[in-house]
Amino acid sequence: MKKRNARHLLKKYLAGNCTDEEKARIESWYIQQRHDEVPLLSQEERLEDMQAIRRSLSEGLGRQRRTHPYRYAAAAAILIAASLSYYFLIVNQPTATVGHGATAFAPGTNRATLTLADGSIIDLDSTQTAIVVSDEAIGYQDGAPLASVVQGNTSFVELKTPRGGNYQVVLSDGTRVWLNSASTLKYPLRFGDSRHVELHGEAYFEVKQQTVTKNGSVAKAPFIVKSADQEITVLGTSFNVNAYGDEERVRTTLVTGAVKVSTPNGSLALEPGEETVLEKTSGRLAKQLGDLPAATAWINGYFDLNHKPFDAILRELARWYDLEISYEGPVPDIRFFGEADRYSDFSIVLAMLESNHVAYRITGRKLEILGKQ
Repeated sequence: MKKRNARHLLKKYLAGNCTDEEKARIESWYIQQRHDEVPLLSQEERLEDMQAIRRSLSEGLGRQRRTHPYRYAAAAAILIAASLSYYFLIVNQPTATVGHGATAFAPGTNRATLTLADGSIIDLDSTQTAIVVSDEAIGYQDGAPLASVVQGNTSFVELKTPRGGNYQVVLSDGTRVWLNSASTLKYPLRFGDSRHVELHGEAYFEVKQQTVTKNGSVAKAPFIVKSADQEITVLGTSFNVNAYGDEERVRTTLVTGAVKVSTPNGSLALEPGEETVLEKTSGRLAKQLGDLPAATAWINGYFDLNHKPFDAILRELARWYDLEISYEGPVPDIRFFGEADRYSDFSIVLAMLESNHVAYRITGRKLEILGKQ
């Protein structure tokens, strides 16, 4: 964002003329300003403008709660993500009765297991980020070996991340896969005439284009991902698949290239920026414009909170912080704008609940939502 544009947007913000998206944008931008080594504005300018933002939020807080609950939730989520403690001085203490328990839930890290064809299980090094399948061995990205590979071995192995873990793998064809928490990727050590993998959970794929020769002619070799009740056929592309068992829908979002998503009820082709949504109960497959920043937020180190239902956000947080979520009564009708750092302490989640007057109770690793007060 250029300095001139930033100051213009700030003036709109302070005048109360911003849209919800512009409001979230400038607050998120100030979060980034806090972390940038070379800020766009000087320290004096940032301090002056942040104080102005603080006054603006304080003056409009009561009105926003009554007439613009989405804006209030947006500000709360973004300020939490920023961890700017002085922002919270302007937020009234919640009237909800909040039960405090063990709150030292750490964010996820590089954790996964690799199950070999003989059933042996390897706990992968948490100081590493990825494993690589080469011609001779399975090893870490820095070259440290894990297991040898017999030439021509096409046995399937399984990379599995627990709740609170993620990992990457570079397959034998050069395809790179990012595996989100509570997910499993089953793949062969060597691909034969076709390339098939199986996914449970969520993963982002950067598929390496590959050719095969058949009957003297050269053709592109498809890469096929099976997840839930669908198959994704790829030639060379990048895309995200969200196929968690506790979600009602399977989403396949295309970033680059082209894919075809097939189910027993039909198939759809995607262009970059589009996504398919598979309704699990009905089997209906539909195509729509995708939200690329939201679909790829997790591999870029943040949670995208924009427009998501309260329970959907908590399911995502639960997988990452390794929690069990339950509700006493209906799910609070709260939606958010903005982003939150994926590697922040769990206290940002509790602050998000408290600032929106949601009562909760913590018992062990269980977070119980008692309702909105």
